[in-house]
Amino acid sequence: MPRVAYIFNQRALKAMWYNLVPSMSWKNWIYVAHRIVWNEKLVIILISLLCYAVALLLILSVI
Repeated sequence: MPRVAYIFNQRALKAMWYNLVPSMSWKNWIYVAHRIVWNEKLVIILISLLCYAVALLLILSVI
């Protein structure tokens, strides 16, 4: 069973990479979010990084 889960995760990661990088469409974003929603820690890290990036852009645009 863990092996099946590992293979599934590898396939999901490959699908995420090939779908997300060339075309940043909403369907692909939703698909990726659906795939990684079980990993809450990863989602929290990504959201916090996004917030830091936006804050940095705002600070730089003010200066």
